[in-house]
Amino acid sequence: MDTGQVYVFEPEDGFPPPPELTQNADIARDVLRDYPDPIHPDAVRAYFKRLYWDRSADLDSRAIMQRISDARFEFPFADIAADFRLIEEVTRPLIIGAGPYGLDKNARGFLDFGKYPGAIARAMQRFTVSVAPRVRDALVRVGAAHVVRPEELGDQFVVLDNARLYDDGAGFSPEDAEDLGNLIT
Repeated sequence: MDTGQVYVFEPEDGFPPPPELTQNADIARDVLRDYPDPIHPDAVRAYFKRLYWDRSADLDSRAIMQRISDARFEFPFADIAADFRLIEEVTRPLIIGAGPYGLDKNARGFLDFGKYPGAIARAMQRFTVSVAPRVRDALVRVGAAHVVRPEELGDQFVVLDNARLYDDGAGFSPEDAEDLGNLIT
């Protein structure tokens, strides 16, 4: 079996993980004190036990399981479906506009002239990263990204215009969103 590499690191001072990852990082730090090999099955089991099982009350904050238990075979499916979120963190798609991982000519044409939003979204998947809504909004606000066809499609499709914010090796990094120097032609 081929092996992979796991890198465990602490960010530099002044660069804390995003709030949605802080609890995950804290749990990993605690588990790694007991298990020096982060990919040992016992370490993985301990991590996910702490992350999900020990927090079971937090994970069902909308009391979905209680509603199912109380339903007596008359399940409130519509209400449960509306309340259920496997991943609570809300992210929004950001389409990478340039570079080796950015839009090619065909994809850009489809984005600009495609008729069906669902088909456009599927075609954009390979060029898309997920970001927090506040990050995407800030990119648009400072001119580092733009909304495509807002009158037809709302804010569903946002393209990153500042190529400096996407590194081929490291991926998306919004650290310098206001540096628009590369947009001047």
